[in-house]
Amino acid sequence: KLRLRYLHRYLATEYLSKQTASLTDKVSNYEAAARMTVDGKDVPYRQLPALMANEPSQERRAALYLAAGPVLDSLNSLLLQVRERDRRSVGELGYSSYTEMAEQLKGFSLSALKGTAEQVLLETQDQYMMLLREILHKELRLTPERFYRYDTAPLFRSRGYDRYFPEAAMLPTLKSTYRGLGIELDSLRAL
Repeated sequence: KLRLRYLHRYLATEYLSKQTASLTDKVSNYEAAARMTVDGKDVPYRQLPALMANEPSQERRAALYLAAGPVLDSLNSLLLQVRERDRRSVGELGYSSYTEMAEQLKGFSLSALKGTAEQVLLETQDQYMMLLREILHKELRLTPERFYRYDTAPLFRSRGYDRYFPEAAMLPTLKSTYRGLGIELDSLRAL
């Protein structure tokens, strides 16, 4: 019975993937080609996370985040098409919702999991806020009240570790790592 459920889950997810393949390709292609204007310069959208992670100024991070707005609007429009196609495909498989399908194919209740997750969040909220306040002060000199979505990338960037990764050693280290795998990067013409 368990093997049959695994097979059913595999077939259902493959079906959904096939139904949305052209749309997800469209999303990927759009992301790869999307560009935004930052300080009058044309910048690839996919560079945004690196730009934000390396930007020390919160004001500038906010500007970068806002510059991505038009790209995100278009991207969200495409993602809504994927979601709608997924919703229709789930119905074609005989389920009333994606949640129902996931619960039946995975064999557990997402509603119960939601309740458990909410309880964990409630029980750890005070400790989370204490640790967040501490790390925000240490890494970004911010308080939780002044912490925004665009501050997440530099928070996890952890500049304190930069000294262990000197810029001059990055390329030689990469080449050495690949050489250890039997790949000579200098011999590859496409790089």
